[in-house]
Amino acid sequence: MGTIYRACDLETGRPVAVKVVATDHVSEPERFLREAALLAELDHPSIVHYVAHGESAGCRYLVMEWIEGETLAQRLQRDGATVAESVAIGIQVADALAVAHARGVLHRDVKPDNLVFADGTLKLVDFGLARRTRDEQGLTASGVLLGTPGYMAPEQAEGRRDLDERVDVFSIGCVVYECLTGRAAYEGRNQLALHAKILLGRPTLVRTLCPEAPVALEALVERMLERDRDVRPASAREVGDALRRLGPLDAAVRRRTLEPGPPTLALRTARPEGRTEAVCLVMAIPRAVAEAGRVHLLTEDEHRARLAQLEAAIRPFDGHLALLGDGSAVVALGGAPRRTALRGARCAIALRGLFHDAVMIVVSEPADDRVQLDGLIERGVQVAEQAAIQSVFVRDARAERVRHAIRIDAATAAWVRDHLAVTRIEDVDYLEMADG
Repeated sequence: MGTIYRACDLETGRPVAVKVVATDHVSEPERFLREAALLAELDHPSIVHYVAHGESAGCRYLVMEWIEGETLAQRLQRDGATVAESVAIGIQVADALAVAHARGVLHRDVKPDNLVFADGTLKLVDFGLARRTRDEQGLTASGVLLGTPGYMAPEQAEGRRDLDERVDVFSIGCVVYECLTGRAAYEGRNQLALHAKILLGRPTLVRTLCPEAPVALEALVERMLERDRDVRPASAREVGDALRRLGPLDAAVRRRTLEPGPPTLALRTARPEGRTEAVCLVMAIPRAVAEAGRVHLLTEDEHRARLAQLEAAIRPFDGHLALLGDGSAVVALGGAPRRTALRGARCAIALRGLFHDAVMIVVSEPADDRVQLDGLIERGVQVAEQAAIQSVFVRDARAERVRHAIRIDAATAAWVRDHLAVTRIEDVDYLEMADG
């Protein structure tokens, strides 16, 4: 948001960064002034230093210290980080956020690109999305979720307004996880895929990818990445204190962010006592989101009411629900292959009544004991995109039928066709609305 220029402070002779935004855009200047006001209150070596702000020649400007250095994202891609360095980074970020939180300020966009190394100090920058904890949190004037999807806490992905310090705690967990393992905790082809993974999935344990990490560190990162914010550390200060209490740390092995690795995601709610041989996803995506990317965030009351409806509808099918802020719903089911696909298909039929004009799909595949979700969510999103495109271009008598049918993949069709009515149109399988 805004354009940044390097300039010289005539009073001190020091280089400064000047962020400029035109005043003819209604929402951006308001956010810009909030950023300036909040940043002016914060004083910490690991927070970019405020200098001044004002308005001139039809533009608003914010002057900050000029930081000459590289971002954490660049450092991780170039060199990676050791366990000791990862913990040191986590401590600096937690300390900076503890100061912000003490002033009632949430950053809401903590990520490697917003952490910059300068003269040996890691600085937190870009407070453009920062808000006070008492403010309305969830959306801009245009109704868009704020934050970077891969580092966004589950409650942000759900579009909740009652955010607190634990949204930043989740983001610290994502940053430390990436430093330790060389892999982002959550990756996806688009925002829908990322949010579904955050709400339904659990990244591979740290020590699986970074064996030299202490058990206590793995447990701390796992707590920070919990979907239930009540399970996470309560504050950034608590995170910093916990990181300081760790024992001797490895300072030799480095893992670069670009290093390849295995699929990282497992179903958060997989039951340890029951073997899961397949996983099935049911996706219901509002058509405006699927076809044009237009987002209307649910209000708090709308979200609460829709969540209650969906939970009641999926209860007979023993599924795990993610309701995103844009109204999209994803249900994950696990178990024996044929039975799981049948439960998923019948769950989709039950949900159709709650999603009168939505792209609905069901995808299934075999899985190991940990129920890998990465590939299935990616494939589900891809199938949803294809279904949305097809419904736009089919113009004959089948158009309305295709538009409102539930699209299923080949694996689901093979497992359910003996029990449910499946129709094939141009090599694509669709689920009929009633049992056959």
